[in-house]
Amino acid sequence: MAEGEQLWKANCSTRYDAVLEKIPGLIHLPWVGMEYDDSSRRILIVGDSHYNSDGDEGMAVYFTRGIINCCIDLKVSESWNMQRNLMTTFGVGEDDAKEFWRSIAFCNIVQEVMPTSDAKPTDEQFINGGRILKEIINIIRPTDCIIVGVRCERQCGIREWEHSGILSKQWGKRINDADPFYGTYTYPNGEKIPIVNIKHTSQRYRPEQWSEFLKCHIPEAFRFISGSR
Repeated sequence: MAEGEQLWKANCSTRYDAVLEKIPGLIHLPWVGMEYDDSSRRILIVGDSHYNSDGDEGMAVYFTRGIINCCIDLKVSESWNMQRNLMTTFGVGEDDAKEFWRSIAFCNIVQEVMPTSDAKPTDEQFINGGRILKEIINIIRPTDCIIVGVRCERQCGIREWEHSGILSKQWGKRINDADPFYGTYTYPNGEKIPIVNIKHTSQRYRPEQWSEFLKCHIPEAFRFISGSR
């Protein structure tokens, strides 16, 4: 086992890997925190895309896990913009990044790595990502889902979900120059879970405004992540 793989295996569960690896088109296995399954709320946070891997293509399957594991031992303020602002939204304490990441699941909707920081995924990449994300959700079965980045919906990433009846959503009030949605996702057995969409947390993002939105639409998940367990 490679040294990097040993590091993330201390914090990330491999329980679902055998099934996840069968998803057509999946490139990066999602991060599933070691305490995710035993948590009172199983929360999946969905990002947008990865950029500039600069690594061994053979290890692409573990790329997401490597990125998240890098945040484990950092203080919140030392993490990347996306992860730092996400944790700040939930009031995660400066030294509590490890607890945060070990208790949730995370993946990106777009599977391909973008070559440069200003490159944008294509509609096709978002559509394929939406199909793969649906499979991930149905396998790891979160109780709550938070999609980070409003362009996922705008560019058809999950629009097909509405057409097939598994997503029911309403538009929220415009916040921080973004139009979020909230609603429910329906599993094949008919069970529904809350799903929300917020502005991407990497740039020009105001955590305090989005905290209020999340408290309103996923109150139990917000209380769990913020430490009010």
